[in-house]
Amino acid sequence: MALHAVPLAQLRELPGILKTPLEENVWTHPTLPHGVPRGALTEVARPTGAGRTSFVLDLLAGHPGQRAAWIEGELSFYPPALPLHGVDMGRVLFIEAGSDLLWATQQILRSQLFPIVVLEKGRALLGENDLRRLQILAHQGNTALLLLSDQPARQGAWLFKRRA
Repeated sequence: MALHAVPLAQLRELPGILKTPLEENVWTHPTLPHGVPRGALTEVARPTGAGRTSFVLDLLAGHPGQRAAWIEGELSFYPPALPLHGVDMGRVLFIEAGSDLLWATQQILRSQLFPIVVLEKGRALLGENDLRRLQILAHQGNTALLLLSDQPARQGAWLFKRRA
């Protein structure tokens, strides 16, 4: 069988092939050189008061036209603080899910209405199988799912340090 060269543009037309370069499949972020990936679960693990919320607010402020959903078991975020960080309150849906955290997150991801979904302290309430389900739903909807937690979910996870 003879091998022959095929132009990259022609390969991208094949079914199941990524249509955009990887760089275009991320949300840019001022402190991450490669951005926040879409279609993935990204964990932002830092102790309370160490900048988890600021990280998300920087992301939202950098993409003023995008909607986001912020899901917590018990709402601890103060929504009127959004405009102080350059984020329009009208484009962020806050959900206090109580014991239905997993169900609420799944429904939001299935809706594909929010390209950015923030799950605050969900790691403490969700198991590995639950996180895998959410990861699959985020991938299907090309959604950036941000899991905010105090400790990393897994040892050996890839750690990113914020640039000063």
